[in-house]
Amino acid sequence: LLVWALLACVPLAARWRPSVAALALVGALALDLIPWSQRLLPHGEWRLFYPPSPLTATLARETGGGNWRSVGMDLMVYPSLLPVYGLAELRPNNVLAPGDQLEVLRLAFGFAPTAENYYARFARVDHPLLSFLNVRAVVGNIYLPRPRTLVPLPEPGNLPFLVFRNDRALPRWFVPAAVDVIEPAGLASWIDGLTEPGRVAVFRDQIGSWVPPPGAEAVRAARLLAGRPGHVELEVPGQGSRLLATSLPSPAGWHATAADGRKLTTLTVDGAFLGVWCPAGVSRFAVDFEPPGLGAGMGLFALACGALAALLWKAATGPAAKTHARQSVTIRGTP
Repeated sequence: LLVWALLACVPLAARWRPSVAALALVGALALDLIPWSQRLLPHGEWRLFYPPSPLTATLARETGGGNWRSVGMDLMVYPSLLPVYGLAELRPNNVLAPGDQLEVLRLAFGFAPTAENYYARFARVDHPLLSFLNVRAVVGNIYLPRPRTLVPLPEPGNLPFLVFRNDRALPRWFVPAAVDVIEPAGLASWIDGLTEPGRVAVFRDQIGSWVPPPGAEAVRAARLLAGRPGHVELEVPGQGSRLLATSLPSPAGWHATAADGRKLTTLTVDGAFLGVWCPAGVSRFAVDFEPPGLGAGMGLFALACGALAALLWKAATGPAAKTHARQSVTIRGTP
């Protein structure tokens, strides 16, 4: 009834003020489309659509409630499913994800989603980069080949699914055992020859005069002090100049700030992930995420809104509007 009432007002308002008629049309369109689209969405308890199962319970136990990531072999467990259960996933569910992240996943695991092949296969789970990416649990089934480097869990209740534990999985943020300096063009060969997940690569054009320290005996995990979406506070072990490597994607959007307010240098680790150079004397800092281009996009949006408002104001108060108003008065006053 509201839609038809607005539509009936449009021709009346058009003679009086066209801008009001245009707003009435927009309002009618919103009233028509929004309730219609909401009726197409399912209603009810989400757990009825995605009920917990022995498999999801096993994954939750193995990943510590989100401290570690999970992934599915081949076409098992689409990337959009695990986050519904609060399980962290390494694959983006978006073919428009950052190109460097998709390229690394393609080089290591053959994961290459496209518009035509949206849910791509995930192979080569024995690759060491799986451990760098914080993956502790891998889902397979009794028909797929078993990984060589992963441990199958004795969970008969999960059949025909199988869950494999990756005992070499690294924490999401750590000081690496060794750092290789490579050229961007050499990323593919470096990933192909990687044997140790605790060994990371940085690009030569990003490190400037910094010289990576000699390799350590083992990976040292950073301690999480506080965290919320887009903000992480960490304490990094060690004293001298060192690199903090993380498996957080989109390094261009992350910014690091030391506890004393100093801005820290961020790097790209393993081709697509965040690294932070910690100078001597710095042990605590925070990293914050802001999508690249967000400020410019908001500025352009504000300019567009201002331009639109100016055009509407000009249309309502300009010579054409005044002429139309005078004509209306003259017509009404004619016997």
